[in-house]
Amino acid sequence: MADFELTVSIPRDARFAETVRVLAEHAARQAGCSDARAHAFGREVEAVARGSIEHGDGQSGLPL
Repeated sequence: MADFELTVSIPRDARFAETVRVLAEHAARQAGCSDARAHAFGREVEAVARGSIEHGDGQSGLPL
């Protein structure tokens, strides 16, 4: 498997929290996690992203 790096930022809008979860799940699967662990990791990342979105300034993007 080749290494790769993906630089992403999303608008500070709660509608994009699910996108963050999907990206985290995909990354976890690529790293070798089981589907169950990838899903759990995605949910954890989504929760953190939502918290950051809700408590952020609303102006700048959220870097991932």
